[in-house]
Amino acid sequence: MLTTVDLLDVWEMGLQQLPVNRAVEVLAHALPGGKEAMEKLTIGRRDRLLLDVRERTFGSHMNAVTECTACSARIEMEFETGEIRAAEIAEESEVEMLFHEYRLRLRLPNSRDVMEATTVPIDAGAAKLFERCVVEAQRGDQTVGSRDLPSEVMELAIEKMALADPQADIHLTLQCPVCGVTNRPPMDIAAYLWREIEMFAVRVLQEVHELAAAYGWEEQQILQMSPTRRRCYLEMVRT
Repeated sequence: MLTTVDLLDVWEMGLQQLPVNRAVEVLAHALPGGKEAMEKLTIGRRDRLLLDVRERTFGSHMNAVTECTACSARIEMEFETGEIRAAEIAEESEVEMLFHEYRLRLRLPNSRDVMEATTVPIDAGAAKLFERCVVEAQRGDQTVGSRDLPSEVMELAIEKMALADPQADIHLTLQCPVCGVTNRPPMDIAAYLWREIEMFAVRVLQEVHELAAAYGWEEQQILQMSPTRRRCYLEMVRT
């Protein structure tokens, strides 16, 4: 569980970071092991842990809002964290694939791979990520570079990795109330949790501002109060 102080620290540090770094920052504050260990987790395992942290910090109830791909109507949905937990989680960080004369050994991507992919132009990011995940590629007895693989082999390899790490590719199923079309938007728990942390931090800082202005208390004193006591003081200040 992340405390109020933890959430404010994560928010402040994350303001200047990329989304993938924010996800690692959250886990490093919530769990033992440090950033380096969190960066090496497969994306699916990382997201499963983020889901657990979210549940312990903000509860299990969640909601989503998206736009229908067919008619652009607003779609709202409420669900529980358990509904977006994949039935299985990858136990191994590597998978193998055989396709005709090609044999590939692939490593499931982790946050460090994603970080490296962000160092190149956007249109080259996917290729960079794939290149980092190819441990070994052979055609018969010959070693093949990841960039020299046929597009069909690359596509199958990416699909193989996605199937091996299902928590990394979660989609919601939402039916449009206007046109009835079924939508399957991706559920990015890292981005979702960051938005919650951001909203929480801004709200708490507003509360600190009000109480400090009213009573002259320092930030540390206010943050050490329980949320219940803080709300009671706020109600008195606002009446």
